[in-house]
Amino acid sequence: MTSTQWSQILSLTLNGIQSSDKIFTIRSNATADLMSASGNVPARTRINGAFKVSERFIQDFKTGDLRKTNNFIQTAPWIGNANRGNAFNTRWDLLNGGGGLAGVAVMQNRNVGAYELYLAGFYEENELIRSRAGTSIGYRFIASISN
Repeated sequence: MTSTQWSQILSLTLNGIQSSDKIFTIRSNATADLMSASGNVPARTRINGAFKVSERFIQDFKTGDLRKTNNFIQTAPWIGNANRGNAFNTRWDLLNGGGGLAGVAVMQNRNVGAYELYLAGFYEENELIRSRAGTSIGYRFIASISN
């Protein structure tokens, strides 16, 4: 990409989603009209073994990252099938409802209406794109910059 294109992206993200903006999400309901509490991907990770938390995913969390502390538990190793060329062996599981740490995202909640699924852009994503655009054209991104 050119510097001009990165500048356009920086301009768009400066005027993009703000922390106070409402965004498009869905939640489950008792009749599972759009999403069931037990059928979405975060719920299915634990309920019926359809998906598993990979060892590699856990390794991506830096020491002290509270998202790991709040959302994952180490369990007895699960040695799974190796069909279609994939091996799904893991010691990790999602913790339903999170560990209760204040201000830390909860990645799984199987209670009806409790899990919020983002369907479009959100503030943190906008800030990541803004940071990347600023870095690419030589600006240092400073989170405290006001619009």
